[in-house]
Amino acid sequence: MDKAYLKDLADGGCLRFNFGSESGSQKVLDDMAKGVTIKEMEQNFIDCKELNIGCDTNWIVGFSTEELQDYSDTMTLQWRMRDSIHNMGLGVGFAVGPETIAGQNPHKFNVSYQKYQGHWITQDLSKGGTHLMVRVKNIHIWADNMAHCKDGPPITYPIRFSLAKDHYTIKFNDAECRKEMNYEKFDYNIIPPVTSTNQFANQLVNEVWPLLRNLWRARGGYETEIHYNPEIDLKEFGTQFGPGMFTAVYKFKIDDDGKWEADFDMHFNQNVDNPEDNRLPPPEGRKGPFYAQDYSRAQSNTVKRARKLAKPKWSDEEGRSGQDFTDLLNEEEYLNKNVDFSFDLHYQGTGDWGNYTDYEVKVSDKKRDAIPEKEVMYVPEVATIDITQIKRSKPMFPV
Repeated sequence: MDKAYLKDLADGGCLRFNFGSESGSQKVLDDMAKGVTIKEMEQNFIDCKELNIGCDTNWIVGFSTEELQDYSDTMTLQWRMRDSIHNMGLGVGFAVGPETIAGQNPHKFNVSYQKYQGHWITQDLSKGGTHLMVRVKNIHIWADNMAHCKDGPPITYPIRFSLAKDHYTIKFNDAECRKEMNYEKFDYNIIPPVTSTNQFANQLVNEVWPLLRNLWRARGGYETEIHYNPEIDLKEFGTQFGPGMFTAVYKFKIDDDGKWEADFDMHFNQNVDNPEDNRLPPPEGRKGPFYAQDYSRAQSNTVKRARKLAKPKWSDEEGRSGQDFTDLLNEEEYLNKNVDFSFDLHYQGTGDWGNYTDYEVKVSDKKRDAIPEKEVMYVPEVATIDITQIKRSKPMFPV
């Protein structure tokens, strides 16, 4: 919408928009087929503020193709446009259900045909419910610490009051510090791989960095301690992201110049009951963290519409073949017998982000083609284990 069009709406009495912003990443917007650029979004926000049109926004945290860079871009867009935004609907993270295009053609959106501990997981088994819970929790911590940093009334959002009470503490060196942020390309894989094969763990241990970096980019030096554990996380989020497997304490301190110290203690325990383990048993039963999920035969009108839009490789009317689903069950059995993502890691590190302007990039003004659908084959191999960093009780299925 250009400014002239928005002015016509304002002159006609328009007072407020509710934007489906979804993400601050051009890559993710294109994967969603949103048909808009980040530059266009920002210009809409700027023009609306000038024309006194209020801007409410909705966001999809943890879309299945969202990487840490994309997640960070969302925080960057929110901060840059904070004076224009009146409300942020942060949601509870990207979900995959039978009435969605992603549910009817999962691989098109990097989602496995298997669920893991009651939640979707990516095809390469690198991101699942625990990663999504961390991103949802962290985006709310981010909102807690940016909502008042604007001209005029603070941004409203669904405040999770227990987070500041039980989940984290933060003290800024200068509570009044506000810095402008540009988009940047930054490598958030700061902690080395836990092992060469456990991509789930390698991704999880680095999930906290976008929050830590962007708090400093926006508000200067600070000291924080953030907790994750089943007791507080299940109380706050329920079992929608899994039955509570992650425990961590992040202690982090950074000065105004960007010199930081980190002391992280992280544990992931897969060996808890899957909330979906009410599966009708064959002779020996089906039980374990992986669950073959098939929505291809659901027949509601909304499901049928989603299936036509998704264009899966199986029949729109009949769904998967019997053999296809049998193959999924065999894969489920194999994964449950061979995969264990459990790990223990104590990380201590230091760094210097003083030259952060070296990573700055221009506001995205070009769309790109969405990622092609890919099929992933699982090939067993021997896992390589670094016993100085990880303790494991079961063999881990390599990606």
